[in-house]
Amino acid sequence: MQRKKMLIAVLAIALLIGTVSATLLTYYGRIETSATVGQSVLLDDKDINGMPITETISAVGGDKVGRCHWLRNRASVPVTVQLVSWGGEGYGYYEYPEGVTVTYHKPLGYSWSGKTVHTGGAKPYEVDIKVVDGDCKVTWTFDFPIEGDLGNGNMGVALVIATDGTGKGPAFQIHNNDGTDSNYAWGTWLVSPWGPTIDDGWFGWHSGTLNKPVAELNWVSATGDRYKDGKLDDPTPNPTGTFTITIAKCMLGDEFHWAVWTGVGGFFNIAGNSAYPAAFDWTNPIVNDEVNYAKATIMQPLAATITLLPFQRIDIVICYKFDKAIAPGTFTIYTEVRPA
Repeated sequence: MQRKKMLIAVLAIALLIGTVSATLLTYYGRIETSATVGQSVLLDDKDINGMPITETISAVGGDKVGRCHWLRNRASVPVTVQLVSWGGEGYGYYEYPEGVTVTYHKPLGYSWSGKTVHTGGAKPYEVDIKVVDGDCKVTWTFDFPIEGDLGNGNMGVALVIATDGTGKGPAFQIHNNDGTDSNYAWGTWLVSPWGPTIDDGWFGWHSGTLNKPVAELNWVSATGDRYKDGKLDDPTPNPTGTFTITIAKCMLGDEFHWAVWTGVGGFFNIAGNSAYPAAFDWTNPIVNDEVNYAKATIMQPLAATITLLPFQRIDIVICYKFDKAIAPGTFTIYTEVRPA
């Protein structure tokens, strides 16, 4: 009996050992990989963790204000994205508050350099002009020759902008007041409108209450004092004879025309004046394409759907247009870059 019990126990152990040794493996080995993946397309070199990008705009009805951004494809394959804008809660895509419009543009990198042409006065002279664009704006730089007499030491600059094309009149001029508007001190940078249907003015150019100081506007800026050495009524000197005028791209549009008038001695005491193009005429400022105005193409419309090639960067100008009849208020406008 005892031997029988021992045999049963041995058989039980053998059966148990046989069961353990028959267990199947769930895997032969394991690899654990930690993958850190960067976003393929960046907005202003920021990924989704850097969003949203916030910005503010100050404008009045009738203004076109722009903001510059860029997309960068870091992938080794093309990536197609879509720009989607809307007016926030309660608005569908591409729907904005009444009186607000959003458009996309591709900057083209416009630049130009040359000289004005002497057109009158006893003192012949030329002024160097350089035009460059960058950041959402276009800048004109004027460099006067400062050697010798400058007509009592003062310099006048006027930049004329036409935005409606050939056969149309200019929109406005930007100038350092040369005494034509007694409401402002000599040398005050002003924006003066043009419009032949308004009775007040000289060949469509207006003065007085229609002028607006550049310092009060958010889409234009200007630098440079009209006096080489400074005067009692305007003590800031400009020994280099350098002036700049900068205008927001969205106010200029994709394409526009421009002309320049410069003078020394003041409007009423001209020692010499010059223009570019030489055919520009204050008394007949209608645009004759590339004859009396220079033509500039600074942007082109950009579709909402964009394909970026491998490693490509695309710059974007987003223009916000505010209708002249828009009610005052603060609006939030959203623009997203989405996979297409």
